[in-house]
Amino acid sequence: MELYEQILNLLGAEDYVPVRKKAISTMLKLGPEETQEADQLIDRMLGSGEIVRLKKDKICLPIDADLV
Repeated sequence: MELYEQILNLLGAEDYVPVRKKAISTMLKLGPEETQEADQLIDRMLGSGEIVRLKKDKICLPIDADLV
């Protein structure tokens, strides 16, 4: 599965609790190179609004954040 899809699947899971960017890489069990790639991808996804940053830099899907 592509990294982009892995991130979206993780964030969209029913039992997902918003976590920081570093924890996402840990939860996906990524290696050092993949972690760097995931960090860049998460930044792009945040910039495009596909995902959002909450208090304390925790990340989730916009629909889960109750944003308008």
